[in-house]
Amino acid sequence: MLNTSNCRPYIYLVSIAALSFSGCNKSGSNKTARENITIGEDTYKVEWLHKESFDSAWTMRWIVEGDAVVHAENGALYQRKASLDQKNKSTVWFRSEMPQNLALRARVKCDEPSENNAGNINLFLHAREADGSQLEFGRDGTYNTYHNIPNYIITLTGGSMGDEQGHNRLRRNPGFNLLVDNPEVRSHSGETYHLMVTIVEGRIRYYINGEKKIDYIDEDPLPAGRLGLRTWNSNVVWDKLEIGRVE
Repeated sequence: MLNTSNCRPYIYLVSIAALSFSGCNKSGSNKTARENITIGEDTYKVEWLHKESFDSAWTMRWIVEGDAVVHAENGALYQRKASLDQKNKSTVWFRSEMPQNLALRARVKCDEPSENNAGNINLFLHAREADGSQLEFGRDGTYNTYHNIPNYIITLTGGSMGDEQGHNRLRRNPGFNLLVDNPEVRSHSGETYHLMVTIVEGRIRYYINGEKKIDYIDEDPLPAGRLGLRTWNSNVVWDKLEIGRVE
């Protein structure tokens, strides 16, 4: 599990409204839950559909693209560089499609070492093929191969790149169109972040440690698609990942 000694405190006000235990296909957990969640001024009713355990069967639920070293251990997913001087990349796709009105939360660490570490913590959301069909797996993980297919990309970068280069951004593809740019928000090596993303009727909100960093309304929102955990030139560790539907 992650060392949370460098984790900044945050608060979610959560009321468990009801429980059902239908589970997901090949799920790491057979539990789902309905929760009322308040983050600042935002409130959500969420049905959690999948709680990822990153157990020994994790590759039945996820598939890897790219040349980074990716493995699961002790309930966490590791995306790592092969060596300090290599700039490896990987995208780890969840095999099932997301709900249209999506809630996603996870804990993620920008892991050591701090040298040559971009602190690159990215999410692909609602990814599909260019013709609108389900996303096909098998790309080589190169970043621009995802720029000509529909998806949203949320990036959080920084690490050892210096204060001038880190950022938090929202883009829409195809076209790599910049929708939101937060140059003052960046990741730091050795720190752990609690992330939450919601997409509700085209409104995209992104929270870091309970603070809203992105709030954007897409007037022509993408249809539901797949989720990808993306990194480049970084060591990243994911756990406590949950996928849900906003009701």
